[in-house]
Amino acid sequence: MTKHIINKKQKSKRILLIISVLFILPIFINFLQADFGFYSYVDDNKGNLDYEYLRNSEVHYRDFSGDGWDIFISGDYAYIADGGISGSLVVIDISDPSNPGSPIYESTDDSAFGVFISGDYAFMGVGTAGLAVIDISNPTNPGTPVYEPTDDFANGLYVSGDYAYVADGNAGLAVIDISNPTNPGLPDHEATSDYAYDVYVSGDYAYVADGSAGLAVIDISNPTNPGTAVLKNTSGYSMAVYVEGDYAYVADSGSGLAVIDISDPTNPGTPVYADTDGSAYAVYVDGDYAYVADYHKGIAVIDISDPTNPSKIAQGNLGENVYSICIDGNYAFLGGDGLYAVEISELNSPLDLWWNQDTTGNSQGVFVSGDYAYVADGASGLAVIDISDPTTPGAPQYSNTAGDAEDVVVSGDYAYVADGGGGLAVIDVSDPTTPGTAVRRDTTGDSRGIFVSGDYAFIADGGSGLAIIDISNPTSPGAPVYKDDGYLAKSVYIEGDYAYLSAGSGILTIDISDPTTPGASVYLSLGGDARDIYVRGDYAYLVIYNDIVTVDISDPTNPTLIDKEQIYHTVPEGIFVSGEYAYTAEDYGSMGGYIKIWDISNPAHISFVDSLYIGDTYGGDGAFESFVTGNYIYVADSGSGLLVCEVRERVDTKDPTITQSPSDKVIEAGYTGESLSWRATDTNPNTYSIELEGNGIVAGPTAWSSGSLVTYNIPEGLSVGEYDYTINFTDDHGFYATDSVKVTVQDTENPVFTEYPPDLNVLVGYTEISFSWNATDAHPDMYTVELMGTGIVAGPTAWSSGVVYTYNIPDGLSIGHYSFIVNISDEYDHFSTATVKLTVYEPDDPVITDTPMDILVGPAYTGLNFSWTATDANPDIYTIELQGGGIVAGPIAWSSGVAVTYDIPDGMMTGEHYFTINFTDEFDNYATDTVKLTIQDAAPQIISAPDDIVVLSGYADLEFSWIATDTEDPDTYTIELAGTGTVAGPTSWSSGVAVVYDIPDGLSLGDYYYTINFTDEIGNYVTDEVKFTVQEDSEDPVITSTPEDYGCFSGYTDVCFVWIATDAHPATFTVAHEEQGIVAGPTPWTSGDNVSFTIPEGLSVGEHIFTINFTDIAGNYAIDNVKLTIQEENPIEPTPAIPFGSSFLAFMTISIIGLILYQRRKK
Repeated sequence: MTKHIINKKQKSKRILLIISVLFILPIFINFLQADFGFYSYVDDNKGNLDYEYLRNSEVHYRDFSGDGWDIFISGDYAYIADGGISGSLVVIDISDPSNPGSPIYESTDDSAFGVFISGDYAFMGVGTAGLAVIDISNPTNPGTPVYEPTDDFANGLYVSGDYAYVADGNAGLAVIDISNPTNPGLPDHEATSDYAYDVYVSGDYAYVADGSAGLAVIDISNPTNPGTAVLKNTSGYSMAVYVEGDYAYVADSGSGLAVIDISDPTNPGTPVYADTDGSAYAVYVDGDYAYVADYHKGIAVIDISDPTNPSKIAQGNLGENVYSICIDGNYAFLGGDGLYAVEISELNSPLDLWWNQDTTGNSQGVFVSGDYAYVADGASGLAVIDISDPTTPGAPQYSNTAGDAEDVVVSGDYAYVADGGGGLAVIDVSDPTTPGTAVRRDTTGDSRGIFVSGDYAFIADGGSGLAIIDISNPTSPGAPVYKDDGYLAKSVYIEGDYAYLSAGSGILTIDISDPTTPGASVYLSLGGDARDIYVRGDYAYLVIYNDIVTVDISDPTNPTLIDKEQIYHTVPEGIFVSGEYAYTAEDYGSMGGYIKIWDISNPAHISFVDSLYIGDTYGGDGAFESFVTGNYIYVADSGSGLLVCEVRERVDTKDPTITQSPSDKVIEAGYTGESLSWRATDTNPNTYSIELEGNGIVAGPTAWSSGSLVTYNIPEGLSVGEYDYTINFTDDHGFYATDSVKVTVQDTENPVFTEYPPDLNVLVGYTEISFSWNATDAHPDMYTVELMGTGIVAGPTAWSSGVVYTYNIPDGLSIGHYSFIVNISDEYDHFSTATVKLTVYEPDDPVITDTPMDILVGPAYTGLNFSWTATDANPDIYTIELQGGGIVAGPIAWSSGVAVTYDIPDGMMTGEHYFTINFTDEFDNYATDTVKLTIQDAAPQIISAPDDIVVLSGYADLEFSWIATDTEDPDTYTIELAGTGTVAGPTSWSSGVAVVYDIPDGLSLGDYYYTINFTDEIGNYVTDEVKFTVQEDSEDPVITSTPEDYGCFSGYTDVCFVWIATDAHPATFTVAHEEQGIVAGPTPWTSGDNVSFTIPEGLSVGEHIFTINFTDIAGNYAIDNVKLTIQEENPIEPTPAIPFGSSFLAFMTISIIGLILYQRRKK
């Protein structure tokens, strides 16, 4: 290795040389290519890509001072190396690519030609200033650059690990230790053959774009001692390089893109080329496409799906020079006189959008938890990727495992990894941005699948069957317990007390009700290599080699195969069930992979829904496992890490759908305002055109909107014949749908009379009588006039549409009826006729010989009629007209001398009605008669009226109320106060509804006479008078009967006092006890009636005074007091000296003695 030291004079010469090369070389190359339009770019091209493939791409632009010689996208920011005279780092917010933010500048000591972002630092190639390191931890406020000079002129650079690799012009490759970015180490150089413009590091090699020498490959396995450059010349001038897989893609100036096989870096292959329209300055590879910054020709897109045969598929002129390019998401960002953001989403076919986060390993499994995707990344162990924005997955954070990570499950703060030969790895992911160090528990088999349930991890352990590990302490997993049934276990799913394994060529069911002692197992062969399993309810869904199957596990001890659907061409590796759909991840070998969607709403009949081709856009080797959450599917792709797709966002791969189309149309010649309408739908509608067979395009190309009506107005004036119209709807991707409709113009309609000639009645001896007509037709021909019974009297004569024609009737026709027929025809023998009736008559009116009398009736009349009789030699019709009501009878034929009767309708309104009959004859002579019908209405009737009222002064809230009836026509009422006038009304009233008048409060003493007057609409009325008297009351009530004071013993019952009082206006009475207060009332009383008060029982012994108070409505009163005296109970008298009992005893004794003496005397 040689260290190059140059002086300032040498640097100045080299700077001049570089500027000459950069600016003169492209002009010279384009001169050789005879591209004399080099400077012919205009600003308005910035929004229009001129190649059909990118015809609908949007281009967004943000100007900045200087020129963007390199660009790097990191997060929401574009970092641009400004190669202008002053030089700077330009930072632009691209969080919304359609509206890039204002540029932020950090000046550098020289023009900047390279930028690379690593962590919180921007590393820049800054011409004569060498390497610049700028702190971008706050992108909106970049730090001051720290420099490390290089030997020549720092251009493009690449950062890998602790080293920055700088393309250092004539000094070749400079390698600088940046383990401390704030203090970069001294550069170590390795010379190249020409001038180093750019560098890309991949593995142990640095690939340098070396100007006229082509590609230089340098071994950097020891960065402090780079190896000797191995060269591969190119036909152009190598300006930039990008390495993807086994190929280096070189922006080779006038030769376009050069692709070089570097599968053996020590012996690069022969370049193959894809030419571009301009001069290739920079290149970026994304999947199957290489995007080239093509200097004055904008952006070129190269298909590199077959790197040995690259081909340009798109070229978009941006109207200005562009020097650099970087792809991020759906946009290509180009640096020139400003920042260009070009939408390239169309290139993600067949999917709507795929987002990729590459990993360093071989992704086999994926699990999503919260905002992170956890990828089992083969030899790289566990990769943790931020998917808070699924469209921009974050950079992977790794935790190495001892084996080959094949599957992963996250539970709580830990990720559990099936680590192949390394058994189980448990990793603390409480901080997903810094996953912890793996804790291992080896197994005897090859850990391929894992499921965590409760305190146990269940592992599909290859040849060792099912391994169960206690993870109640995740930092110290227990010893495995095995259940080996002799089948190769690949995947496991736990549901309830059973473990379901894809094992061997079928499904293995194991009782795990006691995880420490796995129970009996049942095996069901499915006839193929079982790859993965997912359990949902009573069904297990498995992918086996070329099949997806459903197994009924409603009885886990007796699993039953119920459906098997073949998968063609691909090998299914993983299955995930979400809702009514199963998603299979499938390997398609070198072609990439598929995600297929299956409808499992009927588990016994799985049906294919759709497939999403992953392809090898990301250099992937096939999809191995997927995880569906929300609207996204996350795919572990063995070659490209994590792929993310919005499964409901699908690329338009279908033709537009015509949802509404016109039927074939037959229209009449001379038509106007005829049209055809279609409606179509498509995700990306483009234009439609309408072609008339034999004439070419008659409408469009015109933009159309999905679901909107497209209407074509048929030109007026098409001649009779058939016209075939075909509409073609196209979308942005070249898909189309057509519909044809036949329009037939024909003349099937008769001419139309727009003015009919009227019938004519003329007096005998008439002269100069004629009739006229007007008609329309698209193709008028001839007309004739025929007199019935005589023949043609005029024509055939040519006629024109819309012109008035007249026929003069010959004078001298005798009295009678004549019919003239006008016949108009068109060129297609269609015709119309009009008949004119001519009547020649003498002027005698009909004679009315019998007329009815006027009639006067009440409103309840029924069964009335009028009758007339008239005579005439030629009677025709009669009509009867009601004045103000129009014709109420006829026209009706009448006969001379025969009575005509008109039945008068029942229920006509009251008033006068005039009926006029008009008799006419065939010659329009007439006679009339008018008769009057008068309907009188009865006066209203009052059915409820108030009585006279007498009140005392101070009254309030009083009213009168009347009810009147008039079933015909009630009108208004008024209320008049005698001596005052009208005090209410006129007010409408309704029959049978009460009319209430509120009497004013405060009228003075006296009599007031109110008169109500109810009227109807014809002036009938009825009145009622009521008297309202206001009196003064100064007389107290008079108590005419009072009770006497009363005495009784304690224990009394039913004792009452009774009073009688009189008053003109009695109100209420109360009874009060001298100690207890009011014990009765206030209670209304009636003059002259008894008022009784029952003494409450239980009053104490003594005197009790009760006071009654009679009041009237004027507040006058009268009182009376009565005393009740209550004594102790009367005592019982003592018994006499000879009580009744002793007398009886003496009497009985004497009687007995007497009886004995009497008996002795008898003996």
